[in-house]
Amino acid sequence: MPRFGGFLQKQRKPRRWSVAFFGTPQRSEPPPALLTLAAMLPEPHYEGYQARSLFRQGAFSPAKTGQYLGMTIRSNHWSGRFSVEFPARMLLDLLAGRLSEERFRHQLDPRDEGKNIFKTWLDMGLTISATEMAPRSADEDDDHLILHFTDDAAARPFRLPELPDEPGVSTE
Repeated sequence: MPRFGGFLQKQRKPRRWSVAFFGTPQRSEPPPALLTLAAMLPEPHYEGYQARSLFRQGAFSPAKTGQYLGMTIRSNHWSGRFSVEFPARMLLDLLAGRLSEERFRHQLDPRDEGKNIFKTWLDMGLTISATEMAPRSADEDDDHLILHFTDDAAARPFRLPELPDEPGVSTE
């Protein structure tokens, strides 16, 4: 079972909203609409003190770099199809000059192992064959851009396709 911060994750209290209703003698129970609204709130991303601190630092300002969602890499060697899904806001911040190339690369590979998945795929002869925007949840602040890669003979040294061995035929 994974441990985080010295505690087992199942023992940690989940983040949740606290909704308070201050009634009056005329209305001692919360209105049904308030209960419905409270039930529809998405799971909080931060503890209250974290959100307050980030807000005071200006982290949620539209002029700052975004709070990026994660990245996903998918590869299917059998079909030769590869894709990478990353936050569209991260690319926009890079193109707008708000995010340096170094920081962009660090966001793609936080372990800082120096591996560049795009260089690896290009060296294999894979190029971008399609792009799409992944649908997002209403609770998320960012869309994901998906780049699909497939083999491109113009991006690699020429090679003959491998033919299945035929019985009785010698290649010598």
